[in-house]
Amino acid sequence: EVGIINVDGVTEIEIVKGDIQGLFGVENPNKIVTISALNYDEGSTKYILSVKVLLQHCVRFATVTINVQNINDEFPRFTENTFFGVANECDKLGTEVVKLIAQDADPLDELTYSLTNCAP
Repeated sequence: EVGIINVDGVTEIEIVKGDIQGLFGVENPNKIVTISALNYDEGSTKYILSVKVLLQHCVRFATVTINVQNINDEFPRFTENTFFGVANECDKLGTEVVKLIAQDADPLDELTYSLTNCAP
């Protein structure tokens, strides 16, 4: 359950448009909550809902934008189990020795590489 809106003084909220997949609901009396799992990788990353709000006996309409945030639920995978490279003793500094390639199924993730526990 993820509360999206919580406004004091609201006596009723009704989603009137935009929830065609039935992902959101209203919790008494002033919260819009998720009622179904949101999947960043398989669904929309933005939902725009039109809501009718009863606030102190006045009816108001509002637009609610819900952005779904990606979580890093996929681990990067190297394209090979072992990479081999060759370095010559007279190579200039900065000469490429081996090229490592990894892929990550999470969209927009940036991969960074570092060397650890290096021994001569």
